Amino acid sequence: MPPRKRSKQSCLGAEPAAKVSKVLRRATAAENKATSAQGAPRKDEPFAEHPETIVKKRARDPQAIEEENLNKKGLLTEKMNARKDCKVSQEPCGLPLHGEEESLIEFALRTTEIRMALANAMVGGPIPQPPKNQLGNSYTSLPPPSSDIMDSLFRAESLLDRQLYMPIQPDISEKMRMTLIDWLVSVHLKFECRPETLFLAVDVVDRYLAAGNRTLRSMLQLVGVTSMLLAAKYEEIWPPEVNECVSISANTYPREEILKMEREILRALGFKLTVPNVMHFLSWLLDVSEADTVSCNLAYYFAETSLLHYELLTCKPSIVAAACMVLARVTQHAAEPLTPTLCHYARCSLAEASDVAKRLLEFTHTVTARSKYTAIFHKYSGRNLNEVSELPLPNPDQLLEWFL
Repeated sequence: MPPRKRSKQSCLGAEPAAKVSKVLRRATAAENKATSAQGAPRKDEPFAEHPETIVKKRARDPQAIEEENLNKKGLLTEKMNARKDCKVSQEPCGLPLHGEEESLIEFALRTTEIRMALANAMVGGPIPQPPKNQLGNSYTSLPPPSSDIMDSLFRAESLLDRQLYMPIQPDISEKMRMTLIDWLVSVHLKFECRPETLFLAVDVVDRYLAAGNRTLRSMLQLVGVTSMLLAAKYEEIWPPEVNECVSISANTYPREEILKMEREILRALGFKLTVPNVMHFLSWLLDVSEADTVSCNLAYYFAETSLLHYELLTCKPSIVAAACMVLARVTQHAAEPLTPTLCHYARCSLAEASDVAKRLLEFTHTVTARSKYTAIFHKYSGRNLNEVSELPLPNPDQLLEWFL
């Protein structure tokens, strides 16, 4: 049987395109050439511009062009007059602005005015404006809202009433508290949290124990790790998870007990976690004094050591911060232990700061590498913190000579 002839079809089953004769192609080309000569758009260029339009664009009337430019100048003049009538300052930085930069800064200032108006309406009174410097600008070396924040912190500090709580906690002692805080420093270092988290965690522990909640010796670590979890939720962007707290406490307390203790602590504190602590005031004083890195690390070293000192609970956090500044300056052999400027910002006298500084220095001499509480000492002996804990500390008896 002879083989069947295959039909001339493409792979998709469509019929092959019909062959166009040479005569038809020539006719189509001639037609396109004739229509383009008459001014019509070519078939193969459907988006081509009409020749008459091109000629009109090239041969525009000069008078029309001049009128159009005058109209544009008139609109621009009206816009500039409207800007001059606006109450917003056109030169907030004392420099002339041009073009797009002017409109952007004008928009930013106008947006700031709207926000200030909304804030005034919400608060019910005018918001104090930042003071201007000698150049008339609103930019200063320290942000103006910081003084308002510190005023609020000092007012909140005056309402604090810290009492020693060991008489109402018969199952725990000062040494147990020191052991717990020393462990919390290691946990804080392991979680890589901010310094404010550690100070808030210790503050939560002390306030919970001072609230009269009797805590057994076996539950003290649970209070500590839960306080660290609460402080991290308050201060950190990415706080540790509950399972991490379970594992770091060697699975001593299950997840349910940590969550239950978290609710109990919040209920005992009345959900009030925003309280001033030493770190708030110390950061302010270091900012004002423009301290170098070594001075900052020294002050932080003394501040964290003060967390172990149980008797310093009754002292105001601002005075403890001033005492840390004193010890940092004395350790570096500064000319003055506490300048009048620092006394002004700390809002305490030199006698108050020196008394707390002497007590803190005597306690720091006991917390060394040979003691049981070495977490803070080893933390600040690293190169990243300038090995400040290895520096020789001044003698407490010689401290009085600096204040004479």
